[in-house]
Amino acid sequence: MVTLLAKQQRDAPAEPASATEHLDVMIRCIAMDSMTEIGRVIRDLENVSEMLRNESARISREVSGYASLNQAAIAAMKVMAESLKQWQERPSQNKEAAN
Repeated sequence: MVTLLAKQQRDAPAEPASATEHLDVMIRCIAMDSMTEIGRVIRDLENVSEMLRNESARISREVSGYASLNQAAIAAMKVMAESLKQWQERPSQNKEAAN
């Protein structure tokens, strides 16, 4: 098998140097374009990744702020409910205080 391949290589007509050089240049151009495109895609993905990290941090801060606001609202409602409860338990004292 190896001898058959060696014989085929000897019998094959030699390509002109210019065709080989042209093919080499084309392959290099295609490879360079591909590498440039891959680099661009990688940079785009890195930018998207950074944007998602920033958005994640922002959303986390906002949720934390809403949780704090919710806790403050609950505390205020408890104070108001307790005040109303005390006010309703002593209606006669409230009437006297109003006069």
